[in-house]
Amino acid sequence: MEPFRDLFGLDPAAVGETCVLIPFAPKSLLRGFGVERLNCGQLYSAAAGGLCTVILTRIGAVFAGDAVLHLADTPCKEIVFIGTCGLISPDFSRRIGSLVCPAAWYAKESFSELAVSDSHPGVRIFPDPELRRSLLRAAGLEEEDGPAGVSFGSLRLQEELLPAWRGRGVEVVDLESAAVCAAAARTGLRAVSLVAASDIVGVRPYYRPLSSAERKCLEGALDRAAQSVCRYISEKPGG
Repeated sequence: MEPFRDLFGLDPAAVGETCVLIPFAPKSLLRGFGVERLNCGQLYSAAAGGLCTVILTRIGAVFAGDAVLHLADTPCKEIVFIGTCGLISPDFSRRIGSLVCPAAWYAKESFSELAVSDSHPGVRIFPDPELRRSLLRAAGLEEEDGPAGVSFGSLRLQEELLPAWRGRGVEVVDLESAAVCAAAARTGLRAVSLVAASDIVGVRPYYRPLSSAERKCLEGALDRAAQSVCRYISEKPGG
């Protein structure tokens, strides 16, 4: 029997059609989904909110991807991953606190490949196009063809290796989104990633503490992400 309840702390029958995956759980983000506390499982934590099911996956591609695979045996039909990202090509239109919903993700989560200087761009993974368009509208973002993102297997190697990705139209980097979209495609679920910029590679690195103004911008972006998901669900036919 699938050990969903043990792993997630939630009965699989209680999972809603829309699931929101988050690698971290600030209280304001949880409250945005109507969740006061999460039920703790052996690996994940989860709770049913007013409009969706919220799942804390922890940080990393393996945790996020496996969570999606487990959701295939529940009533879940679509997944929105909300996390943070680094900007690779900062410009005046994007800064810390900007929301980005990439049209494609390159899968470069293998630390070993990166460590031996593998320059192959890797597999390109796509979110569900209809779900992405709907979420873009709900978030008030432009319905654009790009940008692309890359899910990268090393924090330490970002500054050294990521500049080469700018020529491929890649503007953001995270750890989990490619795995989420790939696992969803494998299981027939719809998925999309909506990420908030928390650092700028080579300029405002991830290990530098954010200023109070930057923290406020990031927190506001995550709150807007939650509001956008709730707006999308509410505006769906039958939502």
